[in-house]
Amino acid sequence: MTTETSGEADRLQVPSKAAPPTDTGRAAAGHPVVRHLIVLAGYLAASIAVTWPRITYLFGGKLPATRDAGVYVWDFWWIAHQVEHLGNPWYTRAIAAPAGAQLGYHALMPLEGLLMMPVTVVFGPSASYNLLSVLMPGLLCYAMYRAARLWLPTQAGAIAAGAFFGLSSDMAWHAWYQLNLAAGALFLPIALEASVRLRRNPRPWQAVILGVVIGACLLTDQESAVLVVILVAVVLLPWLLRRPRPAGEGEPTASWRVKLVAAGTATVTTLVVAAPQLAAMVAQTRSGGASFPAAVVDQYYTTSGSNLPGMFALSPRVFGLGLHFLRWVSYPGPIGDGVPTFGLILSLAALLGLVVSWRRRGTRLLGLFWLACAVLALGSTIRLGNHVFVPLTETWNHVRVSAIMPFTWFVQIPGMAGFREATRFVMLGLVPASLLAGAGFGWLARRSRPLAAVVLVAGVLEAGWAGDAAVTVPRSRA
Repeated sequence: MTTETSGEADRLQVPSKAAPPTDTGRAAAGHPVVRHLIVLAGYLAASIAVTWPRITYLFGGKLPATRDAGVYVWDFWWIAHQVEHLGNPWYTRAIAAPAGAQLGYHALMPLEGLLMMPVTVVFGPSASYNLLSVLMPGLLCYAMYRAARLWLPTQAGAIAAGAFFGLSSDMAWHAWYQLNLAAGALFLPIALEASVRLRRNPRPWQAVILGVVIGACLLTDQESAVLVVILVAVVLLPWLLRRPRPAGEGEPTASWRVKLVAAGTATVTTLVVAAPQLAAMVAQTRSGGASFPAAVVDQYYTTSGSNLPGMFALSPRVFGLGLHFLRWVSYPGPIGDGVPTFGLILSLAALLGLVVSWRRRGTRLLGLFWLACAVLALGSTIRLGNHVFVPLTETWNHVRVSAIMPFTWFVQIPGMAGFREATRFVMLGLVPASLLAGAGFGWLARRSRPLAAVVLVAGVLEAGWAGDAAVTVPRSRA
């Protein structure tokens, strides 16, 4: 603020036409929009680097050699086709013909399909899929950077928080193989920013923004929307339940009426925006297409979790760089539904941030939230290395689950039984962990640049994901 005022005084004293070009360039570079564009460009460049060689798939007509890749390509094509023909994208006769299939719970990504439609029409659906996969980690970084700027005092810390979040191996892996989940995770930091801004300025238009964000997430991925709602609740519930403080007792806070109006406006907006997706989900449920064998689902509760200490270990990304001597501090696997580890460098930086920011408002809540997500990500058993422990055992359809694990109780909440993959909570836990890691890195950058540089290099070594096999797609099907 002081710098801008000083710059304004200088411009008043010196005619604009006499100002040297360097001053003009410096002033342009200091503009908030330009700064954000520079940060975004840097993140997108890093996104290309940490997902290499995925960018080459755009020019080689390739796709990851997975079943999901073919599904995503079909999804982009189907959304564009239905928009062009003014058809319902949540139902198709191209699957299970002639009866057709409901797509309410399918990984359809109607929002992203609509946004990428120009690319799909001109270059084909595989181009849309590959392009969005390449750019997604950078977009995740930028969204977290914006949210971090609301809490972290330094630019370096906010940039680091964005990088820790979007360039993490777990997020990059999902961008490679499960794009709907990566796209859904994009709304986590966006919802965090919208929630914080609503707390600070509980106006109806700010509540509308939050509602649009949650609704848009539902139009992207339904499980991610569950995580977004949890995050929003963690941010807003303490504010909603706090007793309003009148002007005579210090700085006044929002009244009950203002809070209720804001919460109601956000809820109604969410329902309006997500109405097509919700209607499709209801239709599929009524048709019987949302049911799944209980015994199979219960098995997922015990096998889909991460393990200790692997959840805080070094990303196996380092093996791709030939650093096999680090195997003893790396996540041992398996990698079936992502890379369910926060990463060693991020974890250490987050612990440092928790210590140095202990007295800052919100720090302890972030630490507790990170811990809660880590415990939920373990699933319904406790896995320590290669050993599985099931304390206070209960048996569900011949599957042994632990009654003391929070995930066991989470899936009993109405509507949550289908939330099978406990490791999805690693993605949610990356939000508080990245903010704390940004605080730790910012503290280091102010006090010891060489040590901060070491952390930066170490973080780069375990960032991203490189993918493996690929298949060439014929142009007629791309």
